Amino acid sequence: PLSQTLISKLNSFKINTFFADSKGIYWIGTEQEGLLTYNPKTKDFKQYLPNKSDGSSISTLIISSIAEDRMGNIWIGTWNDGLNKYNRKSGRFSYYSGDIQSSNSVSSNVITSLNVDKNGLLWIGTFDNGVVCLNTTNEIFSHYKNNPSDPKSLSHNVVWRIYQDKSGSFWFGTFGGGLNKFNPESISFESYQV
Repeated sequence: PLSQTLISKLNSFKINTFFADSKGIYWIGTEQEGLLTYNPKTKDFKQYLPNKSDGSSISTLIISSIAEDRMGNIWIGTWNDGLNKYNRKSGRFSYYSGDIQSSNSVSSNVITSLNVDKNGLLWIGTFDNGVVCLNTTNEIFSHYKNNPSDPKSLSHNVVWRIYQDKSGSFWFGTFGGGLNKFNPESISFESYQV
């Protein structure tokens, strides 16, 4: 649990994202204070900070997005240091680097949004390299980027928000490219712009 001193500072923290998991725990991503959890039943806070001497700690202080997969793992998008996975059973973090050159990576260190779909796939919006879909079972990455010569591709590589509707279609809110609807069956995008 956090010390009383840190609890008294909570009102000065800049909160970037907030997520309530399946167990009723609140996950709070901050701008410079790492990742916090709050248990409303016990009223306990816990703080996760990076530790260079511990490879199983969270990778950075700047947390931008949070999601939970079917196994209960918590996925944490960061603003400058890729993707983290928190394994609830082990209490350890795994790190996924945003290597732009690798097809089997997140492809960006700046994660803007996360969404776990109805099939358990993790969709990752990035600030500079489109959308990434991660199969969390076999850890295979699929990448979707803007291709100026293909009108059926993602309209912009800055993706702020991800949403899956009842029909199974995905909607991606971009910065400068309007709204994109993605059909997983045809693997094509339809862009809506004003």
